[in-house]
Amino acid sequence: GMRTHLAKLFLYIFVPFAIALLILLVGCALWIATSSKASRTTATLLKLIMPPFLQLFFVAYPLVTTVAFDSFPLYVFEDNSFLKADVQVEYGSAAYDNVVSWAVVAIVAYPVGILVIFGALLFAARDAIMNKQPTALSESIAFLHREFEPHMFWWELMEMLRRLVLVGLMVLYPRKILQLVLGTLLSAAFLLFQVQASPYVE
Repeated sequence: GMRTHLAKLFLYIFVPFAIALLILLVGCALWIATSSKASRTTATLLKLIMPPFLQLFFVAYPLVTTVAFDSFPLYVFEDNSFLKADVQVEYGSAAYDNVVSWAVVAIVAYPVGILVIFGALLFAARDAIMNKQPTALSESIAFLHREFEPHMFWWELMEMLRRLVLVGLMVLYPRKILQLVLGTLLSAAFLLFQVQASPYVE
């Protein structure tokens, strides 16, 4: 039963959280073992745990997005339709409803949830980043903004939004030619925006 699309979806949803829990446990253990009581502050724990957390979910973001949006395209026939990702799942069946429900959970938790959380972290650290006065928070989330000019610290959110549109939303268009045309137009528009914004330090 592990070859089904639902099993794959479960794997992609829950494995990052299991790894995140492991990172938290190892980080706390290192924090206790390698620091004195005086230096054992929330700031040091944040700097230790936050970077691997962000990198983990940064990697998981496009992978889970792809698998989640694969839960919607169908092979359509005269009498019935079947899920492209798993042809054993018939449209309108209980199995199909189950797959779609978990796909919605994955989309809310990853493409939407991670985008909102990263945005909130950047917003909270915006003054420290723009004024070049590092704080524990701005240093712990440096993975998200260090490649960009201070006034363009939010650009990673644009990159994530681009991935969501091209990797996820484009899958919902049934016609491949339309996918290709829209994807090309959106990529060209994003490239133009990027050239004008010049967000990167290098």
